[in-house]
Amino acid sequence: HRDLHSFPTRRSSDLYRSVGWTAYDEDRVGASLAGSTFVATAWAGEGLVGLARVISDDASVWFLQDLLVHDVHRRRGVATALVARCRERFVHVPRAVLLTDVDGPRGFYGALGFREARDLDLVSYVDVAR
Repeated sequence: HRDLHSFPTRRSSDLYRSVGWTAYDEDRVGASLAGSTFVATAWAGEGLVGLARVISDDASVWFLQDLLVHDVHRRRGVATALVARCRERFVHVPRAVLLTDVDGPRGFYGALGFREARDLDLVSYVDVAR
């Protein structure tokens, strides 16, 4: 884990671009990281290869907003380790929430113990600014 304020935002925005998240330009990445409750990072040497970003009230819920791993480092346990670090940080918080694309890694999140809202008799609502 490294302090995200100790390296240029460009490294983070490069990681976002590398996974195809083009809506995150350097300014948005910087603002998003600065406004996060917790950010876990994974490094290979001097290269940022993974990032998990959490927003939370630190009492009732934490929201796994972003989980990114560079393609070259996927399927090596990086994302699992990042989620584990988030869970350690928020062990006292009873509920974790995340949203993913319909074709996102549902099996991966299921293997980590996340359940789809409908399986818990819950409904999610999202208002996305266009």
